[in-house]
Amino acid sequence: KKWIFINNNNRGNVLEFSEEPLKNIPIKLIDWKNKSETKIYDKMIVASQEAKVLSAQSDAVLDETFKNNLLMMASDINSLCLNISAVVKETIIAEANKSQLDEQKATEFVSKLKQLIADEDPSAADFITHLLKEYSWTEAQAKAFSESLDLLDQFEFEEALKIIE
Repeated sequence: KKWIFINNNNRGNVLEFSEEPLKNIPIKLIDWKNKSETKIYDKMIVASQEAKVLSAQSDAVLDETFKNNLLMMASDINSLCLNISAVVKETIIAEANKSQLDEQKATEFVSKLKQLIADEDPSAADFITHLLKEYSWTEAQAKAFSESLDLLDQFEFEEALKIIE
């Protein structure tokens, strides 16, 4: 939520949830073979549909303003789910096109990253983003990079360096 607020086009406290800003959210890919991950996805879709049904059933009880807000929220959730679905498809394609790293190149990248963080260079966050976007990493490495990126967003260079080490 914080990432979206900081890195999204927002107008006051209203966030933009169109396809373009959503493309840049570091979304974990759904492993369609993993039942627990597909269950979560299915729950999101069901929640969106239930929100629409509940808003339709509440006509007799809710006042007009609340009903309108609820319908807008259901529509926004539905739109968000559709956009996430589109982004997931694009992400799957992007993941398939990522470069594989040999151990030497990976070590060089990690060394450069450590130096950027040690120097408290603001470009360290951009470098991590580049590494995650362009190359395949183990799950542990990707997790460490993501956690470090969160810390760098808070200017916690020493803590970020500990994670990378």
